[in-house]
Amino acid sequence: HSRFRERWGVERPSLRASTSDLSVHGMFVATRRPAEPGSSLRLDVEIAGTTARLDAVVMWTRHEPEDGLPCGMGLRLVHPPPAYADFVTALPT
Repeated sequence: HSRFRERWGVERPSLRASTSDLSVHGMFVATRRPAEPGSSLRLDVEIAGTTARLDAVVMWTRHEPEDGLPCGMGLRLVHPPPAYADFVTALPT
């Protein structure tokens, strides 16, 4: 599981978070204040020395740690840019 830092928010990416469980179409964002399911978010992630802007929809949330898993939210990415898809597919599994 690769992990990197990002910023996210509803209007603008201003909240810091940690990201893991990346796929071309989604990711998990560990945060103590997840947005509600159905919310549209903007994310700024550092990829290969540049910042990529991603749009996402919150699919599910975990408000309390559960079975050793952190609080956070599962996101579905909306039209991720090719640079993000290339980055994710190049990650070691």
